[in-house]
Amino acid sequence: MLEVSSLSHTYPSGEKALHDLSFTIDEGEKVALLGPNGAGKSTLLLRLTGAYSGEGQVLIGGQSGEDALRREVGLVFQNPDDQLFSPTVGEDVAYGPLARGLSSQDVEQQVARALEAVKLGYARDRFPQNLSGGEKKRAALATVLVLSPRLLVLDEPSAGLDARARRSVIDVLKKRNGATLVATHDLELAAEVARRAIVLDEGRLVYDGSLDELLKNEEMLYRHGLKA
Repeated sequence: MLEVSSLSHTYPSGEKALHDLSFTIDEGEKVALLGPNGAGKSTLLLRLTGAYSGEGQVLIGGQSGEDALRREVGLVFQNPDDQLFSPTVGEDVAYGPLARGLSSQDVEQQVARALEAVKLGYARDRFPQNLSGGEKKRAALATVLVLSPRLLVLDEPSAGLDARARRSVIDVLKKRNGATLVATHDLELAAEVARRAIVLDEGRLVYDGSLDELLKNEEMLYRHGLKA
């Protein structure tokens, strides 16, 4: 479903953030993207969504190009305030479908389904900035789920959440059937949501395999900053 080949990324400053990454993700597969700060995780997510361009190739369903990536890959930012900007939660969730030219009836149905998926139907008419941290995260998630992305990618979905809010986000991700790539430092969340791990360190892919096996490998966890 997703094929990444020889992907590298160099910023205008000359800093090389990614070095020759190659991997695939299958339909419905859930993968944890792990690594220390500065490993290149966020840069990789932005390449997968077409926000950045550079060396290498990203194919989604056999298609390449920014248009295909923006249509098929949905990104949930670490900070939900970067994703919520409308007067109400419902309008935020409706923004994407309306921009794609869907009918008002179709938009209404898709917004209702997305809010139900994140258990936030009660907040449809609320001002997003009045929501709790966990509610904001789920609202941001709904703005992406409403577009039915082929691949959902999330940047640190549990960051800044208390235990109850974190659990609500984990439950949503566990119930999702589609392909999901979760960049996180939260190894417990990763273990609940994913079966496979991709580990980056200094922009290089250093592990791609079973998450269970990785979590048993203390030396690997320490070496790549996943455990202190």
